Amino acid sequence: MKETLKDIRKKLADNVYKNEEHVRLSLVARIIKELGWDLWNPIEVNSEFAVIPAEDQSRVDLALFLHPYVPSVFLEIKAVGKLEGNISQLERQLRDYNRNNTALFSIITDGRKWRFYYSQTGGEFPQKCFKSLDIIEDDIDDLEISFKGFLSKSEISNGNAKRDAESYLQLNQKQRAMENALPKARRLVAEPPYPSLPDALVQLVAEDRFSITVEEAANFIQETIKRPPVKPTPSRPKHVPPDTLPDIGGFRPKSRAAQIMAYLKQVNRGLMPEHVKLRIQIDEENMHDFRVAWEHPGDSLMLISKKGMRLKQGKAAKEVFGSLLPEGYDNIGRKCGIFIDDSQIPTKKIATYREVENHIWKIKAEAGASLPITFEPQDKKAKTYFDSIDVDVHKQKKVRDNILNRKRLWNVFLEKKQMTSAEFKELSEFRAKAIAGFEFFLTRNGLASRFGDIFTLNEAVIPQIQKLLSESQ
Repeated sequence: MKETLKDIRKKLADNVYKNEEHVRLSLVARIIKELGWDLWNPIEVNSEFAVIPAEDQSRVDLALFLHPYVPSVFLEIKAVGKLEGNISQLERQLRDYNRNNTALFSIITDGRKWRFYYSQTGGEFPQKCFKSLDIIEDDIDDLEISFKGFLSKSEISNGNAKRDAESYLQLNQKQRAMENALPKARRLVAEPPYPSLPDALVQLVAEDRFSITVEEAANFIQETIKRPPVKPTPSRPKHVPPDTLPDIGGFRPKSRAAQIMAYLKQVNRGLMPEHVKLRIQIDEENMHDFRVAWEHPGDSLMLISKKGMRLKQGKAAKEVFGSLLPEGYDNIGRKCGIFIDDSQIPTKKIATYREVENHIWKIKAEAGASLPITFEPQDKKAKTYFDSIDVDVHKQKKVRDNILNRKRLWNVFLEKKQMTSAEFKELSEFRAKAIAGFEFFLTRNGLASRFGDIFTLNEAVIPQIQKLLSESQ
């Protein structure tokens, strides 16, 4: 799917699609075929579908059917660039199509821009739009997740697409406008005239006919934006040749998602990733099965949120359980997560999250070197804060304050060389978000490397930390 979207993006940029038929046959049909629909079966993919057979003028460009006579998706297709200024007219057209034969979803697209509507909810038709995509502007991974989540035959068939669309529509209109504008706002801050992120968000939301203040935008950003993760690079001792590195499941996966899937396939041969979900059950009455972003390349297992976004486990769980989530929910998967196979009826348990993590750590430890996942500091000229301590007063103060305000923690860290999040919390009265900030501070600035929930102190900074502590006595 990802390669198909990249190729379509290139063709859109090169202006290959000249008219509406090009978009319908060479772009839209290509995407729906990738998503599991049988193009060669007119009972399933019906072109020029007559919503009311007695009225020739009421015809949908493409209609998708899971079952005969019951439409699942209506697609109204225009030539590239022909949506601008015509959205209201097209929405009225779709509204009329759905009056007599309501589809689950209705979609307006010119090939580049896609607008998804949940037809079966109440209210004015324009308010039924729950997702907007731009194949040229949006991130390829986000596009793939959204298309698969809301237009794939399997997700519509099993009810996930409907459930996710209903959840997304529960957000108020202004909230959804900010959610949709945020990815583009992030790009705008890097382009002239280099606006701040809140200013860029205000500008883009205004284009969507909503008014927000800079303060509202800043508060929204604080609540929803996490700092972009620093790319992990496996640390390999020079004396260990590549062929002797740990082999998990027949290959040497680098990402946490690939490592977990490799182990799960050892436990249950023939397992298909699309059927593996992470079940989080916080008590007898509250449970949710999360879809997993198996293609995520980083060192954290990411879950797919109700809105089709990749989130860390704690954030995804918070979205579902809210105030019911227990304190210290950042490691909720390890505490109460179970991987299940939902292709079985009833669903089949494969392994607990804790079992999988323990297995991965054991394999790496037995390799002769623990292969910790380390983080490259963002400032390549200074590998740690200490390297610039003599020339940067701000960094000097930040390091000193952090260490001197938590002497007990740092003394233990110096002695043990390795610690976990739980130990950090025990030794210093952190709240959950403060722990996450402290851990980011450690890895981002080269003070420690991280593998799973284990933090290993950087040997190079130990003398400098010891000196700071001794001087404060």
